[in-house]
Amino acid sequence: MSNRFYFQQRFRNRLYEAVIRAIEANAAQTGLRRKALAERIGKTPASLSRLLAGPGNWELDTVSDLLFAIDTELDFRIAKFDDRTPANHFHPLNGTIISFVAQSTPNTLVKQTPSTRGPTVAWSEQKTAGCANG
Repeated sequence: MSNRFYFQQRFRNRLYEAVIRAIEANAAQTGLRRKALAERIGKTPASLSRLLAGPGNWELDTVSDLLFAIDTELDFRIAKFDDRTPANHFHPLNGTIISFVAQSTPNTLVKQTPSTRGPTVAWSEQKTAGCANG
């Protein structure tokens, strides 16, 4: 049941990212300013800034208004967990992070296991060779 909350937040974050990218792309292409965007959705510039600061509890109407204001709409595809392409858990930055962790904690082995149903699971195993507890 705890995965439900993870997926709720992940959905909010994905929706937020998609809308923000669309707004930024539109602004770069058309020169649309926040003040004009706020006017198009019937909000003050201050309340638009609060909306764009994070996903919070956006309502579907808010998402629709933001996208309509930039002449776009959301295109959906619903996928079963087992039918989805696995996420790329091995982003190029992972190598940098793992290198940094390995250098900063030489006695710790860091493993990562990709998962298609939740966040990457990471754990460490202390090397016990030469330890009093080993």
